[in-house]
Amino acid sequence: TAVFGIRNQALYRSEPFCSAVVETARRMRRGVFLAEAGSRHFTYRPGEKVELGAQALDWGTEPASLKVRFTVTERAGGRRLFASEQELSLKPGEAESVTCVWDPGAKAPEVCDAAVELVDGGRVVDRIAHEIGFLPAEKPARDEFISVQGTDFMLKGKPWYANGINYWPLYVSGLEPGDYGRAWLSPAGYCPDEVERDLVRMEALGMNMVSIQLGDLSCARNVVDFLRRCRRHGIYVNGFLGSASPIDFSEEGAAEFIRAARLDENPTLWAYDIIWEPGNWMFERMRPRWDPDWEAWILERYGSIADAEKDWGFAVPRKEGKVTSPSTQQMREEGEWRVMVAAYRRFMDDLMSRKWNDAHRRLRAIDPNHLISFRQGNTLPQDFAFTATVKHIDFICPEG
Repeated sequence: TAVFGIRNQALYRSEPFCSAVVETARRMRRGVFLAEAGSRHFTYRPGEKVELGAQALDWGTEPASLKVRFTVTERAGGRRLFASEQELSLKPGEAESVTCVWDPGAKAPEVCDAAVELVDGGRVVDRIAHEIGFLPAEKPARDEFISVQGTDFMLKGKPWYANGINYWPLYVSGLEPGDYGRAWLSPAGYCPDEVERDLVRMEALGMNMVSIQLGDLSCARNVVDFLRRCRRHGIYVNGFLGSASPIDFSEEGAAEFIRAARLDENPTLWAYDIIWEPGNWMFERMRPRWDPDWEAWILERYGSIADAEKDWGFAVPRKEGKVTSPSTQQMREEGEWRVMVAAYRRFMDDLMSRKWNDAHRRLRAIDPNHLISFRQGNTLPQDFAFTATVKHIDFICPEG
């Protein structure tokens, strides 16, 4: 399918436009295209080799003898850095892939342009091009990481004030629900050209930070590219890392993602968001998970269930003979259960304080260079020092 969007109706009768329509129809009938092409990643570290590849397909009715041409050009100055050409034969209905490897050496340019062309009968019939970026070889200085002094965020010795948004690319809003549910940083969902346009707009609007969901391990290399692009526009990233949740902390998962993206050495990440708007009070289906902890807390504080009930003047809720949490009605409404609910709230404060501190210490052991945050509007665990609030994101750091 080809679509032409033309406002000027006279163009439909012009020779250039008619020729373009005919050529497009001829190309579609021939049916030879690049399904995908380019480098495996969009951003590379110093010393990494770059794998380039292409998948060509023949949707036509005749076999095709093709060439796939790979080139890499330095953006500043246009110097050709790499060129390779491979032959490819396809039968109707077939798809084949070819690859090659470019070794840029230890001193690769900061930005290059990779292009893959499909050549049929001496003519370029399809082309895919994109940017390849390289991270600097030098390790960042300590003051390049955003830190906290007193009540201020600090960057390179000066106060830094966050001004930004929760970010999803604009193109995500047009996706079908199933596609929307996938991480936009996934290999299938990441479109760096569109992301770059968004970043240009945000920089022009004076934004200097975004909050994003980092996704799973498959997203790690696209996170690297996104951080590189953000740095170019003076934008810092607060990244939600689901495996670092205080509720279900996965040391292996958090460490694996951080290593894959090398987040610990990237100053463009300014904080981790370790849990996204946690809630317990209004979700009765979630509270039973903490019932054993609730019972243990009662026994520790009161000595026995009976003593607790005597103090509250109200019986602890039970289900099948076992201690359980207050009901949603009791959590929401005033009643004779008021003291018992107050005790439950104190229990949850103690439990969450311990879990938040445990997650904080374990994540700090993996990455000691970044702030750790969570997004919620309620008070912080008392063992953390409050530093600032940006929108509904509470940023925290160890005392001292």
